[in-house]
Amino acid sequence: RLSIETGWGSTLKQTATGRRLWIRSKTIFVSFDDPMTPRQWSAAGSALLAGEIPPVFVDLLFDAEEHFERGDLRRALVDAAVAAETFMRTIVQRALPSGLGVRARDFFDKANIRPVMTKLFPEALAQLQLAPVGKSDLNLIHELLNARNDLVHIGETKDMSDTNCRKYLDAVHALLSSQIGSQ
Repeated sequence: RLSIETGWGSTLKQTATGRRLWIRSKTIFVSFDDPMTPRQWSAAGSALLAGEIPPVFVDLLFDAEEHFERGDLRRALVDAAVAAETFMRTIVQRALPSGLGVRARDFFDKANIRPVMTKLFPEALAQLQLAPVGKSDLNLIHELLNARNDLVHIGETKDMSDTNCRKYLDAVHALLSSQIGSQ
């Protein structure tokens, strides 16, 4: 094993020869349509220094990306769908009136996601003055939710491919990044 200071990850070596048998490496690509502003960069740095944790929908999207990279399309699809659903419910909850009772809030948390997505979510975005989500992205989120439901309720989904999974992941990225970037 090489030490962390070398920049290398975990390594397995053959004892007798010292020959490397396996090296764990991971490349992470980060792409932005627009570069981060100095204000966003500073906010990210402050959050890291304060030990803040990201919202669960961000973790779920990163998990979906990791599973996609490893070829586990089913898990990537499920995690991406849950990330999208959790995000939309979070936005709707933030827009609900503060005087609304616990039972009403609980109702919105447990309601079928389709009416929440089509009726409440766009209104919540407008109320919170967040960027609207494109119709094509919302259509892909609907497809993703259908595929997730087929997978978890029937055990399979039609048209499971790298291309379709990537398309869904990109739609969830667009959903989350357009909102996170505008907050």
